[in-house]
Amino acid sequence: MIILNCSIANAQITKNVPYRVIDESNRLSDNNVTCIYKDNTGFLWIGTASGLDLLDGSTITVFKNSPADTNSISNNYIQWVTQDSSGFFWVGTKNGLNKFDFQQRKFSTVAVLGYGKVNNDGINEIAVDPSNNLYVTNGKGLFFYDRKKNIAFPIELPGIGIDKAQNNHISHIAFDKNYTLWISTFNGLWSYSIKTHQIKSEINRENDKQFAGLYTNFIFDRSGNIWLGTWNSGLKEFNPQTKTVRSFALPNANFEIIALQEIIDNNGKDLIIINNQLLCFDKQTNKFISRFPGNISANTFYFFTDGLFWVGTKKGIVILKLGKNYFQQHLFPNELTSQNVALQEWKNNLLVGGENKNFLKLFDKNLEIIGDFSNHILFKKIDCLSLFPDGEDDVVCGTTEGIAHINLKNNSTQFYHLHDTTSQQNLLNFISFIFKDSFGQWWIFPWRNGIWKSDADFLHPKKVFSGFLKRHGVQKQLVIAAACEDQNRNLWFGDYDEGIIFYKRKTNTFSKPFVSLMGEFTNASQVLYYKNYCYSFSASNILKWNTDSLILHTIPVSQVTDKDITSMALDSLGNLWLSTDEGLVVYNQVKKIFRHFTIADGLPANKMEGNLFCGKNGTMYFGSVDYLLQFQPEKVLASIEKIPAIRLTELLVNNQIQAVDESRKHIFSPNAHNFIFAWSILSFADPLNNKYYYQLKGVDKNWRFAGNMGRVEFVNLSPGHYTLLLKGENENGISANKILQFDFTIQLPFWKTTWFVFLIIALMAIIFYGLYRYRINHIRKLEALRNRISLNLHDDIGSTLSSISILSALALHKEKNRETQDILETIKNNAISLMDEMDDIVWSINPRNDSLHSLFLRIRSFAAKLFEAKNINYKIEIPNSILHIKMTMQNRQHLYLILKEAINNLIKYSACSEAGIAVNFHKPLLSISIEDNGKGFSMNKDYAGNGLKNMKKRADALGANLKIQSKDNEGTKVNLTLKIK
Repeated sequence: MIILNCSIANAQITKNVPYRVIDESNRLSDNNVTCIYKDNTGFLWIGTASGLDLLDGSTITVFKNSPADTNSISNNYIQWVTQDSSGFFWVGTKNGLNKFDFQQRKFSTVAVLGYGKVNNDGINEIAVDPSNNLYVTNGKGLFFYDRKKNIAFPIELPGIGIDKAQNNHISHIAFDKNYTLWISTFNGLWSYSIKTHQIKSEINRENDKQFAGLYTNFIFDRSGNIWLGTWNSGLKEFNPQTKTVRSFALPNANFEIIALQEIIDNNGKDLIIINNQLLCFDKQTNKFISRFPGNISANTFYFFTDGLFWVGTKKGIVILKLGKNYFQQHLFPNELTSQNVALQEWKNNLLVGGENKNFLKLFDKNLEIIGDFSNHILFKKIDCLSLFPDGEDDVVCGTTEGIAHINLKNNSTQFYHLHDTTSQQNLLNFISFIFKDSFGQWWIFPWRNGIWKSDADFLHPKKVFSGFLKRHGVQKQLVIAAACEDQNRNLWFGDYDEGIIFYKRKTNTFSKPFVSLMGEFTNASQVLYYKNYCYSFSASNILKWNTDSLILHTIPVSQVTDKDITSMALDSLGNLWLSTDEGLVVYNQVKKIFRHFTIADGLPANKMEGNLFCGKNGTMYFGSVDYLLQFQPEKVLASIEKIPAIRLTELLVNNQIQAVDESRKHIFSPNAHNFIFAWSILSFADPLNNKYYYQLKGVDKNWRFAGNMGRVEFVNLSPGHYTLLLKGENENGISANKILQFDFTIQLPFWKTTWFVFLIIALMAIIFYGLYRYRINHIRKLEALRNRISLNLHDDIGSTLSSISILSALALHKEKNRETQDILETIKNNAISLMDEMDDIVWSINPRNDSLHSLFLRIRSFAAKLFEAKNINYKIEIPNSILHIKMTMQNRQHLYLILKEAINNLIKYSACSEAGIAVNFHKPLLSISIEDNGKGFSMNKDYAGNGLKNMKKRADALGANLKIQSKDNEGTKVNLTLKIK
């Protein structure tokens, strides 16, 4: 055994470790974090004192006990979480063991029966063996739970008396890579073979001369050694092969070690981290080192292989990035200036302009001060506002007290001042920016005093332009903030009030080329030139324009941040770096993509108010009143290029969880109307700032931003086929490794499906055909009946009536008695009349006479016979258009008898010499007129005989309009109009 007394050594590691905190303000169930577990899908499970939290990469879902819900967790105080190879989760709480089916979102309390009753006791830790059986610890010791048999029995560590009690007071259990179970207790370290069930004492008084017994926790390192924390005896290392123990006393004083973690830091150091203030032990030097700033004390750890380190504390989760921090910073003890910080390069070092005693200082590549040019400045209060190089060893400064020309080599300063009786004298030498063009001329921009120009020696500066606008009749002076020169040797200015201003050298004119697009008043505090393009910004938009075509492009940074841009710089590759009030943003002009950096990546602050500046060697600097920052752009970009994975995490249809399989199409019933999709990217450096987008093809033309939570809901989607695209990017703007595509179909209601429509059409066709066949059969039966009746009437009754007529005629011829003759005459006439009526009935019943054409042929025959018998000239007109028009037997009979009655009345009463019958048909109206030139009658007299009454009744039965027109000695006209259906 080796005992080492260790003191804290100064580690050669920067302490500005990027970090992020997740706590109750971010929807964590409780700040007191008890355990952290990463499952086999990459999700993180966080146990707290008030619930079980799932962080899937974008969303924190909290599971809590609900007395009314039998499927909820048994207790909110979570002590352990693990997962078996079947995908089930096992959760230890202060009130028993819980099995969690994540797919069904159901907890079940495991009522462990048998030798050991552990279900109602607090479960401290759980270990799962290769057969998915459990080893569980609680306040009574260690239990083995056989899942198949649902039986638990205790595994007692041997001992006598108090030793046995302490041996079975277990602090931690874990399997090594060979599935030997290791057990730390209040009386040493033990091992248990799950094959032979042999229990061994591994650390005891025999091999640890500093044995104190109270082991609180342990971990396995990469070499297989075991590192143990103790109650108050420091840190111990145990070699399972040699059974040797090394003890390391903690610096200052020993304390309880409740959490341990092995990490590899950014310099490749193998460190053991201890919970209290994240104290680190360097395994190579056997020294404790101060690695992390601040007062962070841990309950639990989780270390990601990519250098991400999660620390569970009583104040939430602290996320640390242990990879190399590429942002080097220098913090100022006091604010450097009340104005903006001026930056310029000199001999690969950085000149920084500030205020008074910090007027101008020189920093080396490590951001250490190596020169001070403030001592010879005689003004009590002066600010360095801008810097521009003038030769190899000189720099010209725009200051609050004029123009300062400084020789950096010999540290000498010469001041120059502007003079103008027409200008605002108090601001005339407040030189906000100064610039030297390719002709060696200096352009000077005093605050709110327009544009000035001078020769190289500043001997004759003069004002060349005041401004474009007037206010209240007074010339408004320009407030130039920056200037640059393009490839045509024209100048571009950025103005705080009026935006972009263009100076065309050939014509010596000033203009505002983008005023129609940007308006008269807009802020442009910076302007840069790079390869035929100029760049500026306004609010949260990048401005870019070609210096030949003067076409302006606006590039919004709103997809990264909605905060305003504060400064801009171009790196050697043409990437645009932007400082904002929400971190550092870079825009790749070739790929047209943004990247975003925050304090989680090592920035000292997210609110970046200051100046960006790119040196000749490609180093990027940022100067604010509180700190300096420098970084190599290509290294910073390379550090975040790890592409995160993306997963569809949940699908709810009508609030019911659905199984998700991205590889197949999903088909949902017509009553599926509410869809909720959840997806996440597995990036946990700053998970609550990941960004998510979706697009429903055919509905959305462009991607829609879902926010920092991958969740979207669709309500009342119509039946049809849909393709949903889902994507995401991490906090740095790195897109996930793929775009998720989810194809699904909402079925039509069965009454809208094609097969149902065809079925209905077929059924209707069958019904109509059946009705048609029924009607045809009925018509045929009716025609057969009518034929039979007609035949019977004609053959039987007709022949009988003919016999009566003939016999009565013979009897009349032989009978001499007058009275008898009258009777026989009546019988004869009645028989003849009845024969005529029977002939009409037989004709009307016969189906061969159903057409109007047959009807009017019979009327023609009937009328012609009577007209000729009375010597009446007549005309009968029947059109061919009625050839195929049919009427029902009853309607045809009504129409025939109406016309017959009208003709009989004409013959009997009219005493006419001429008569006419005219038939007209204009679909659907049939019009029939019968008229004569007889004596007529007065319509005022009542001629209500049975004949006329019957005609009107029959007309009403037909739905026809019957009109009779007549005057004395002017003939009579009968007009019948009816609609043919």
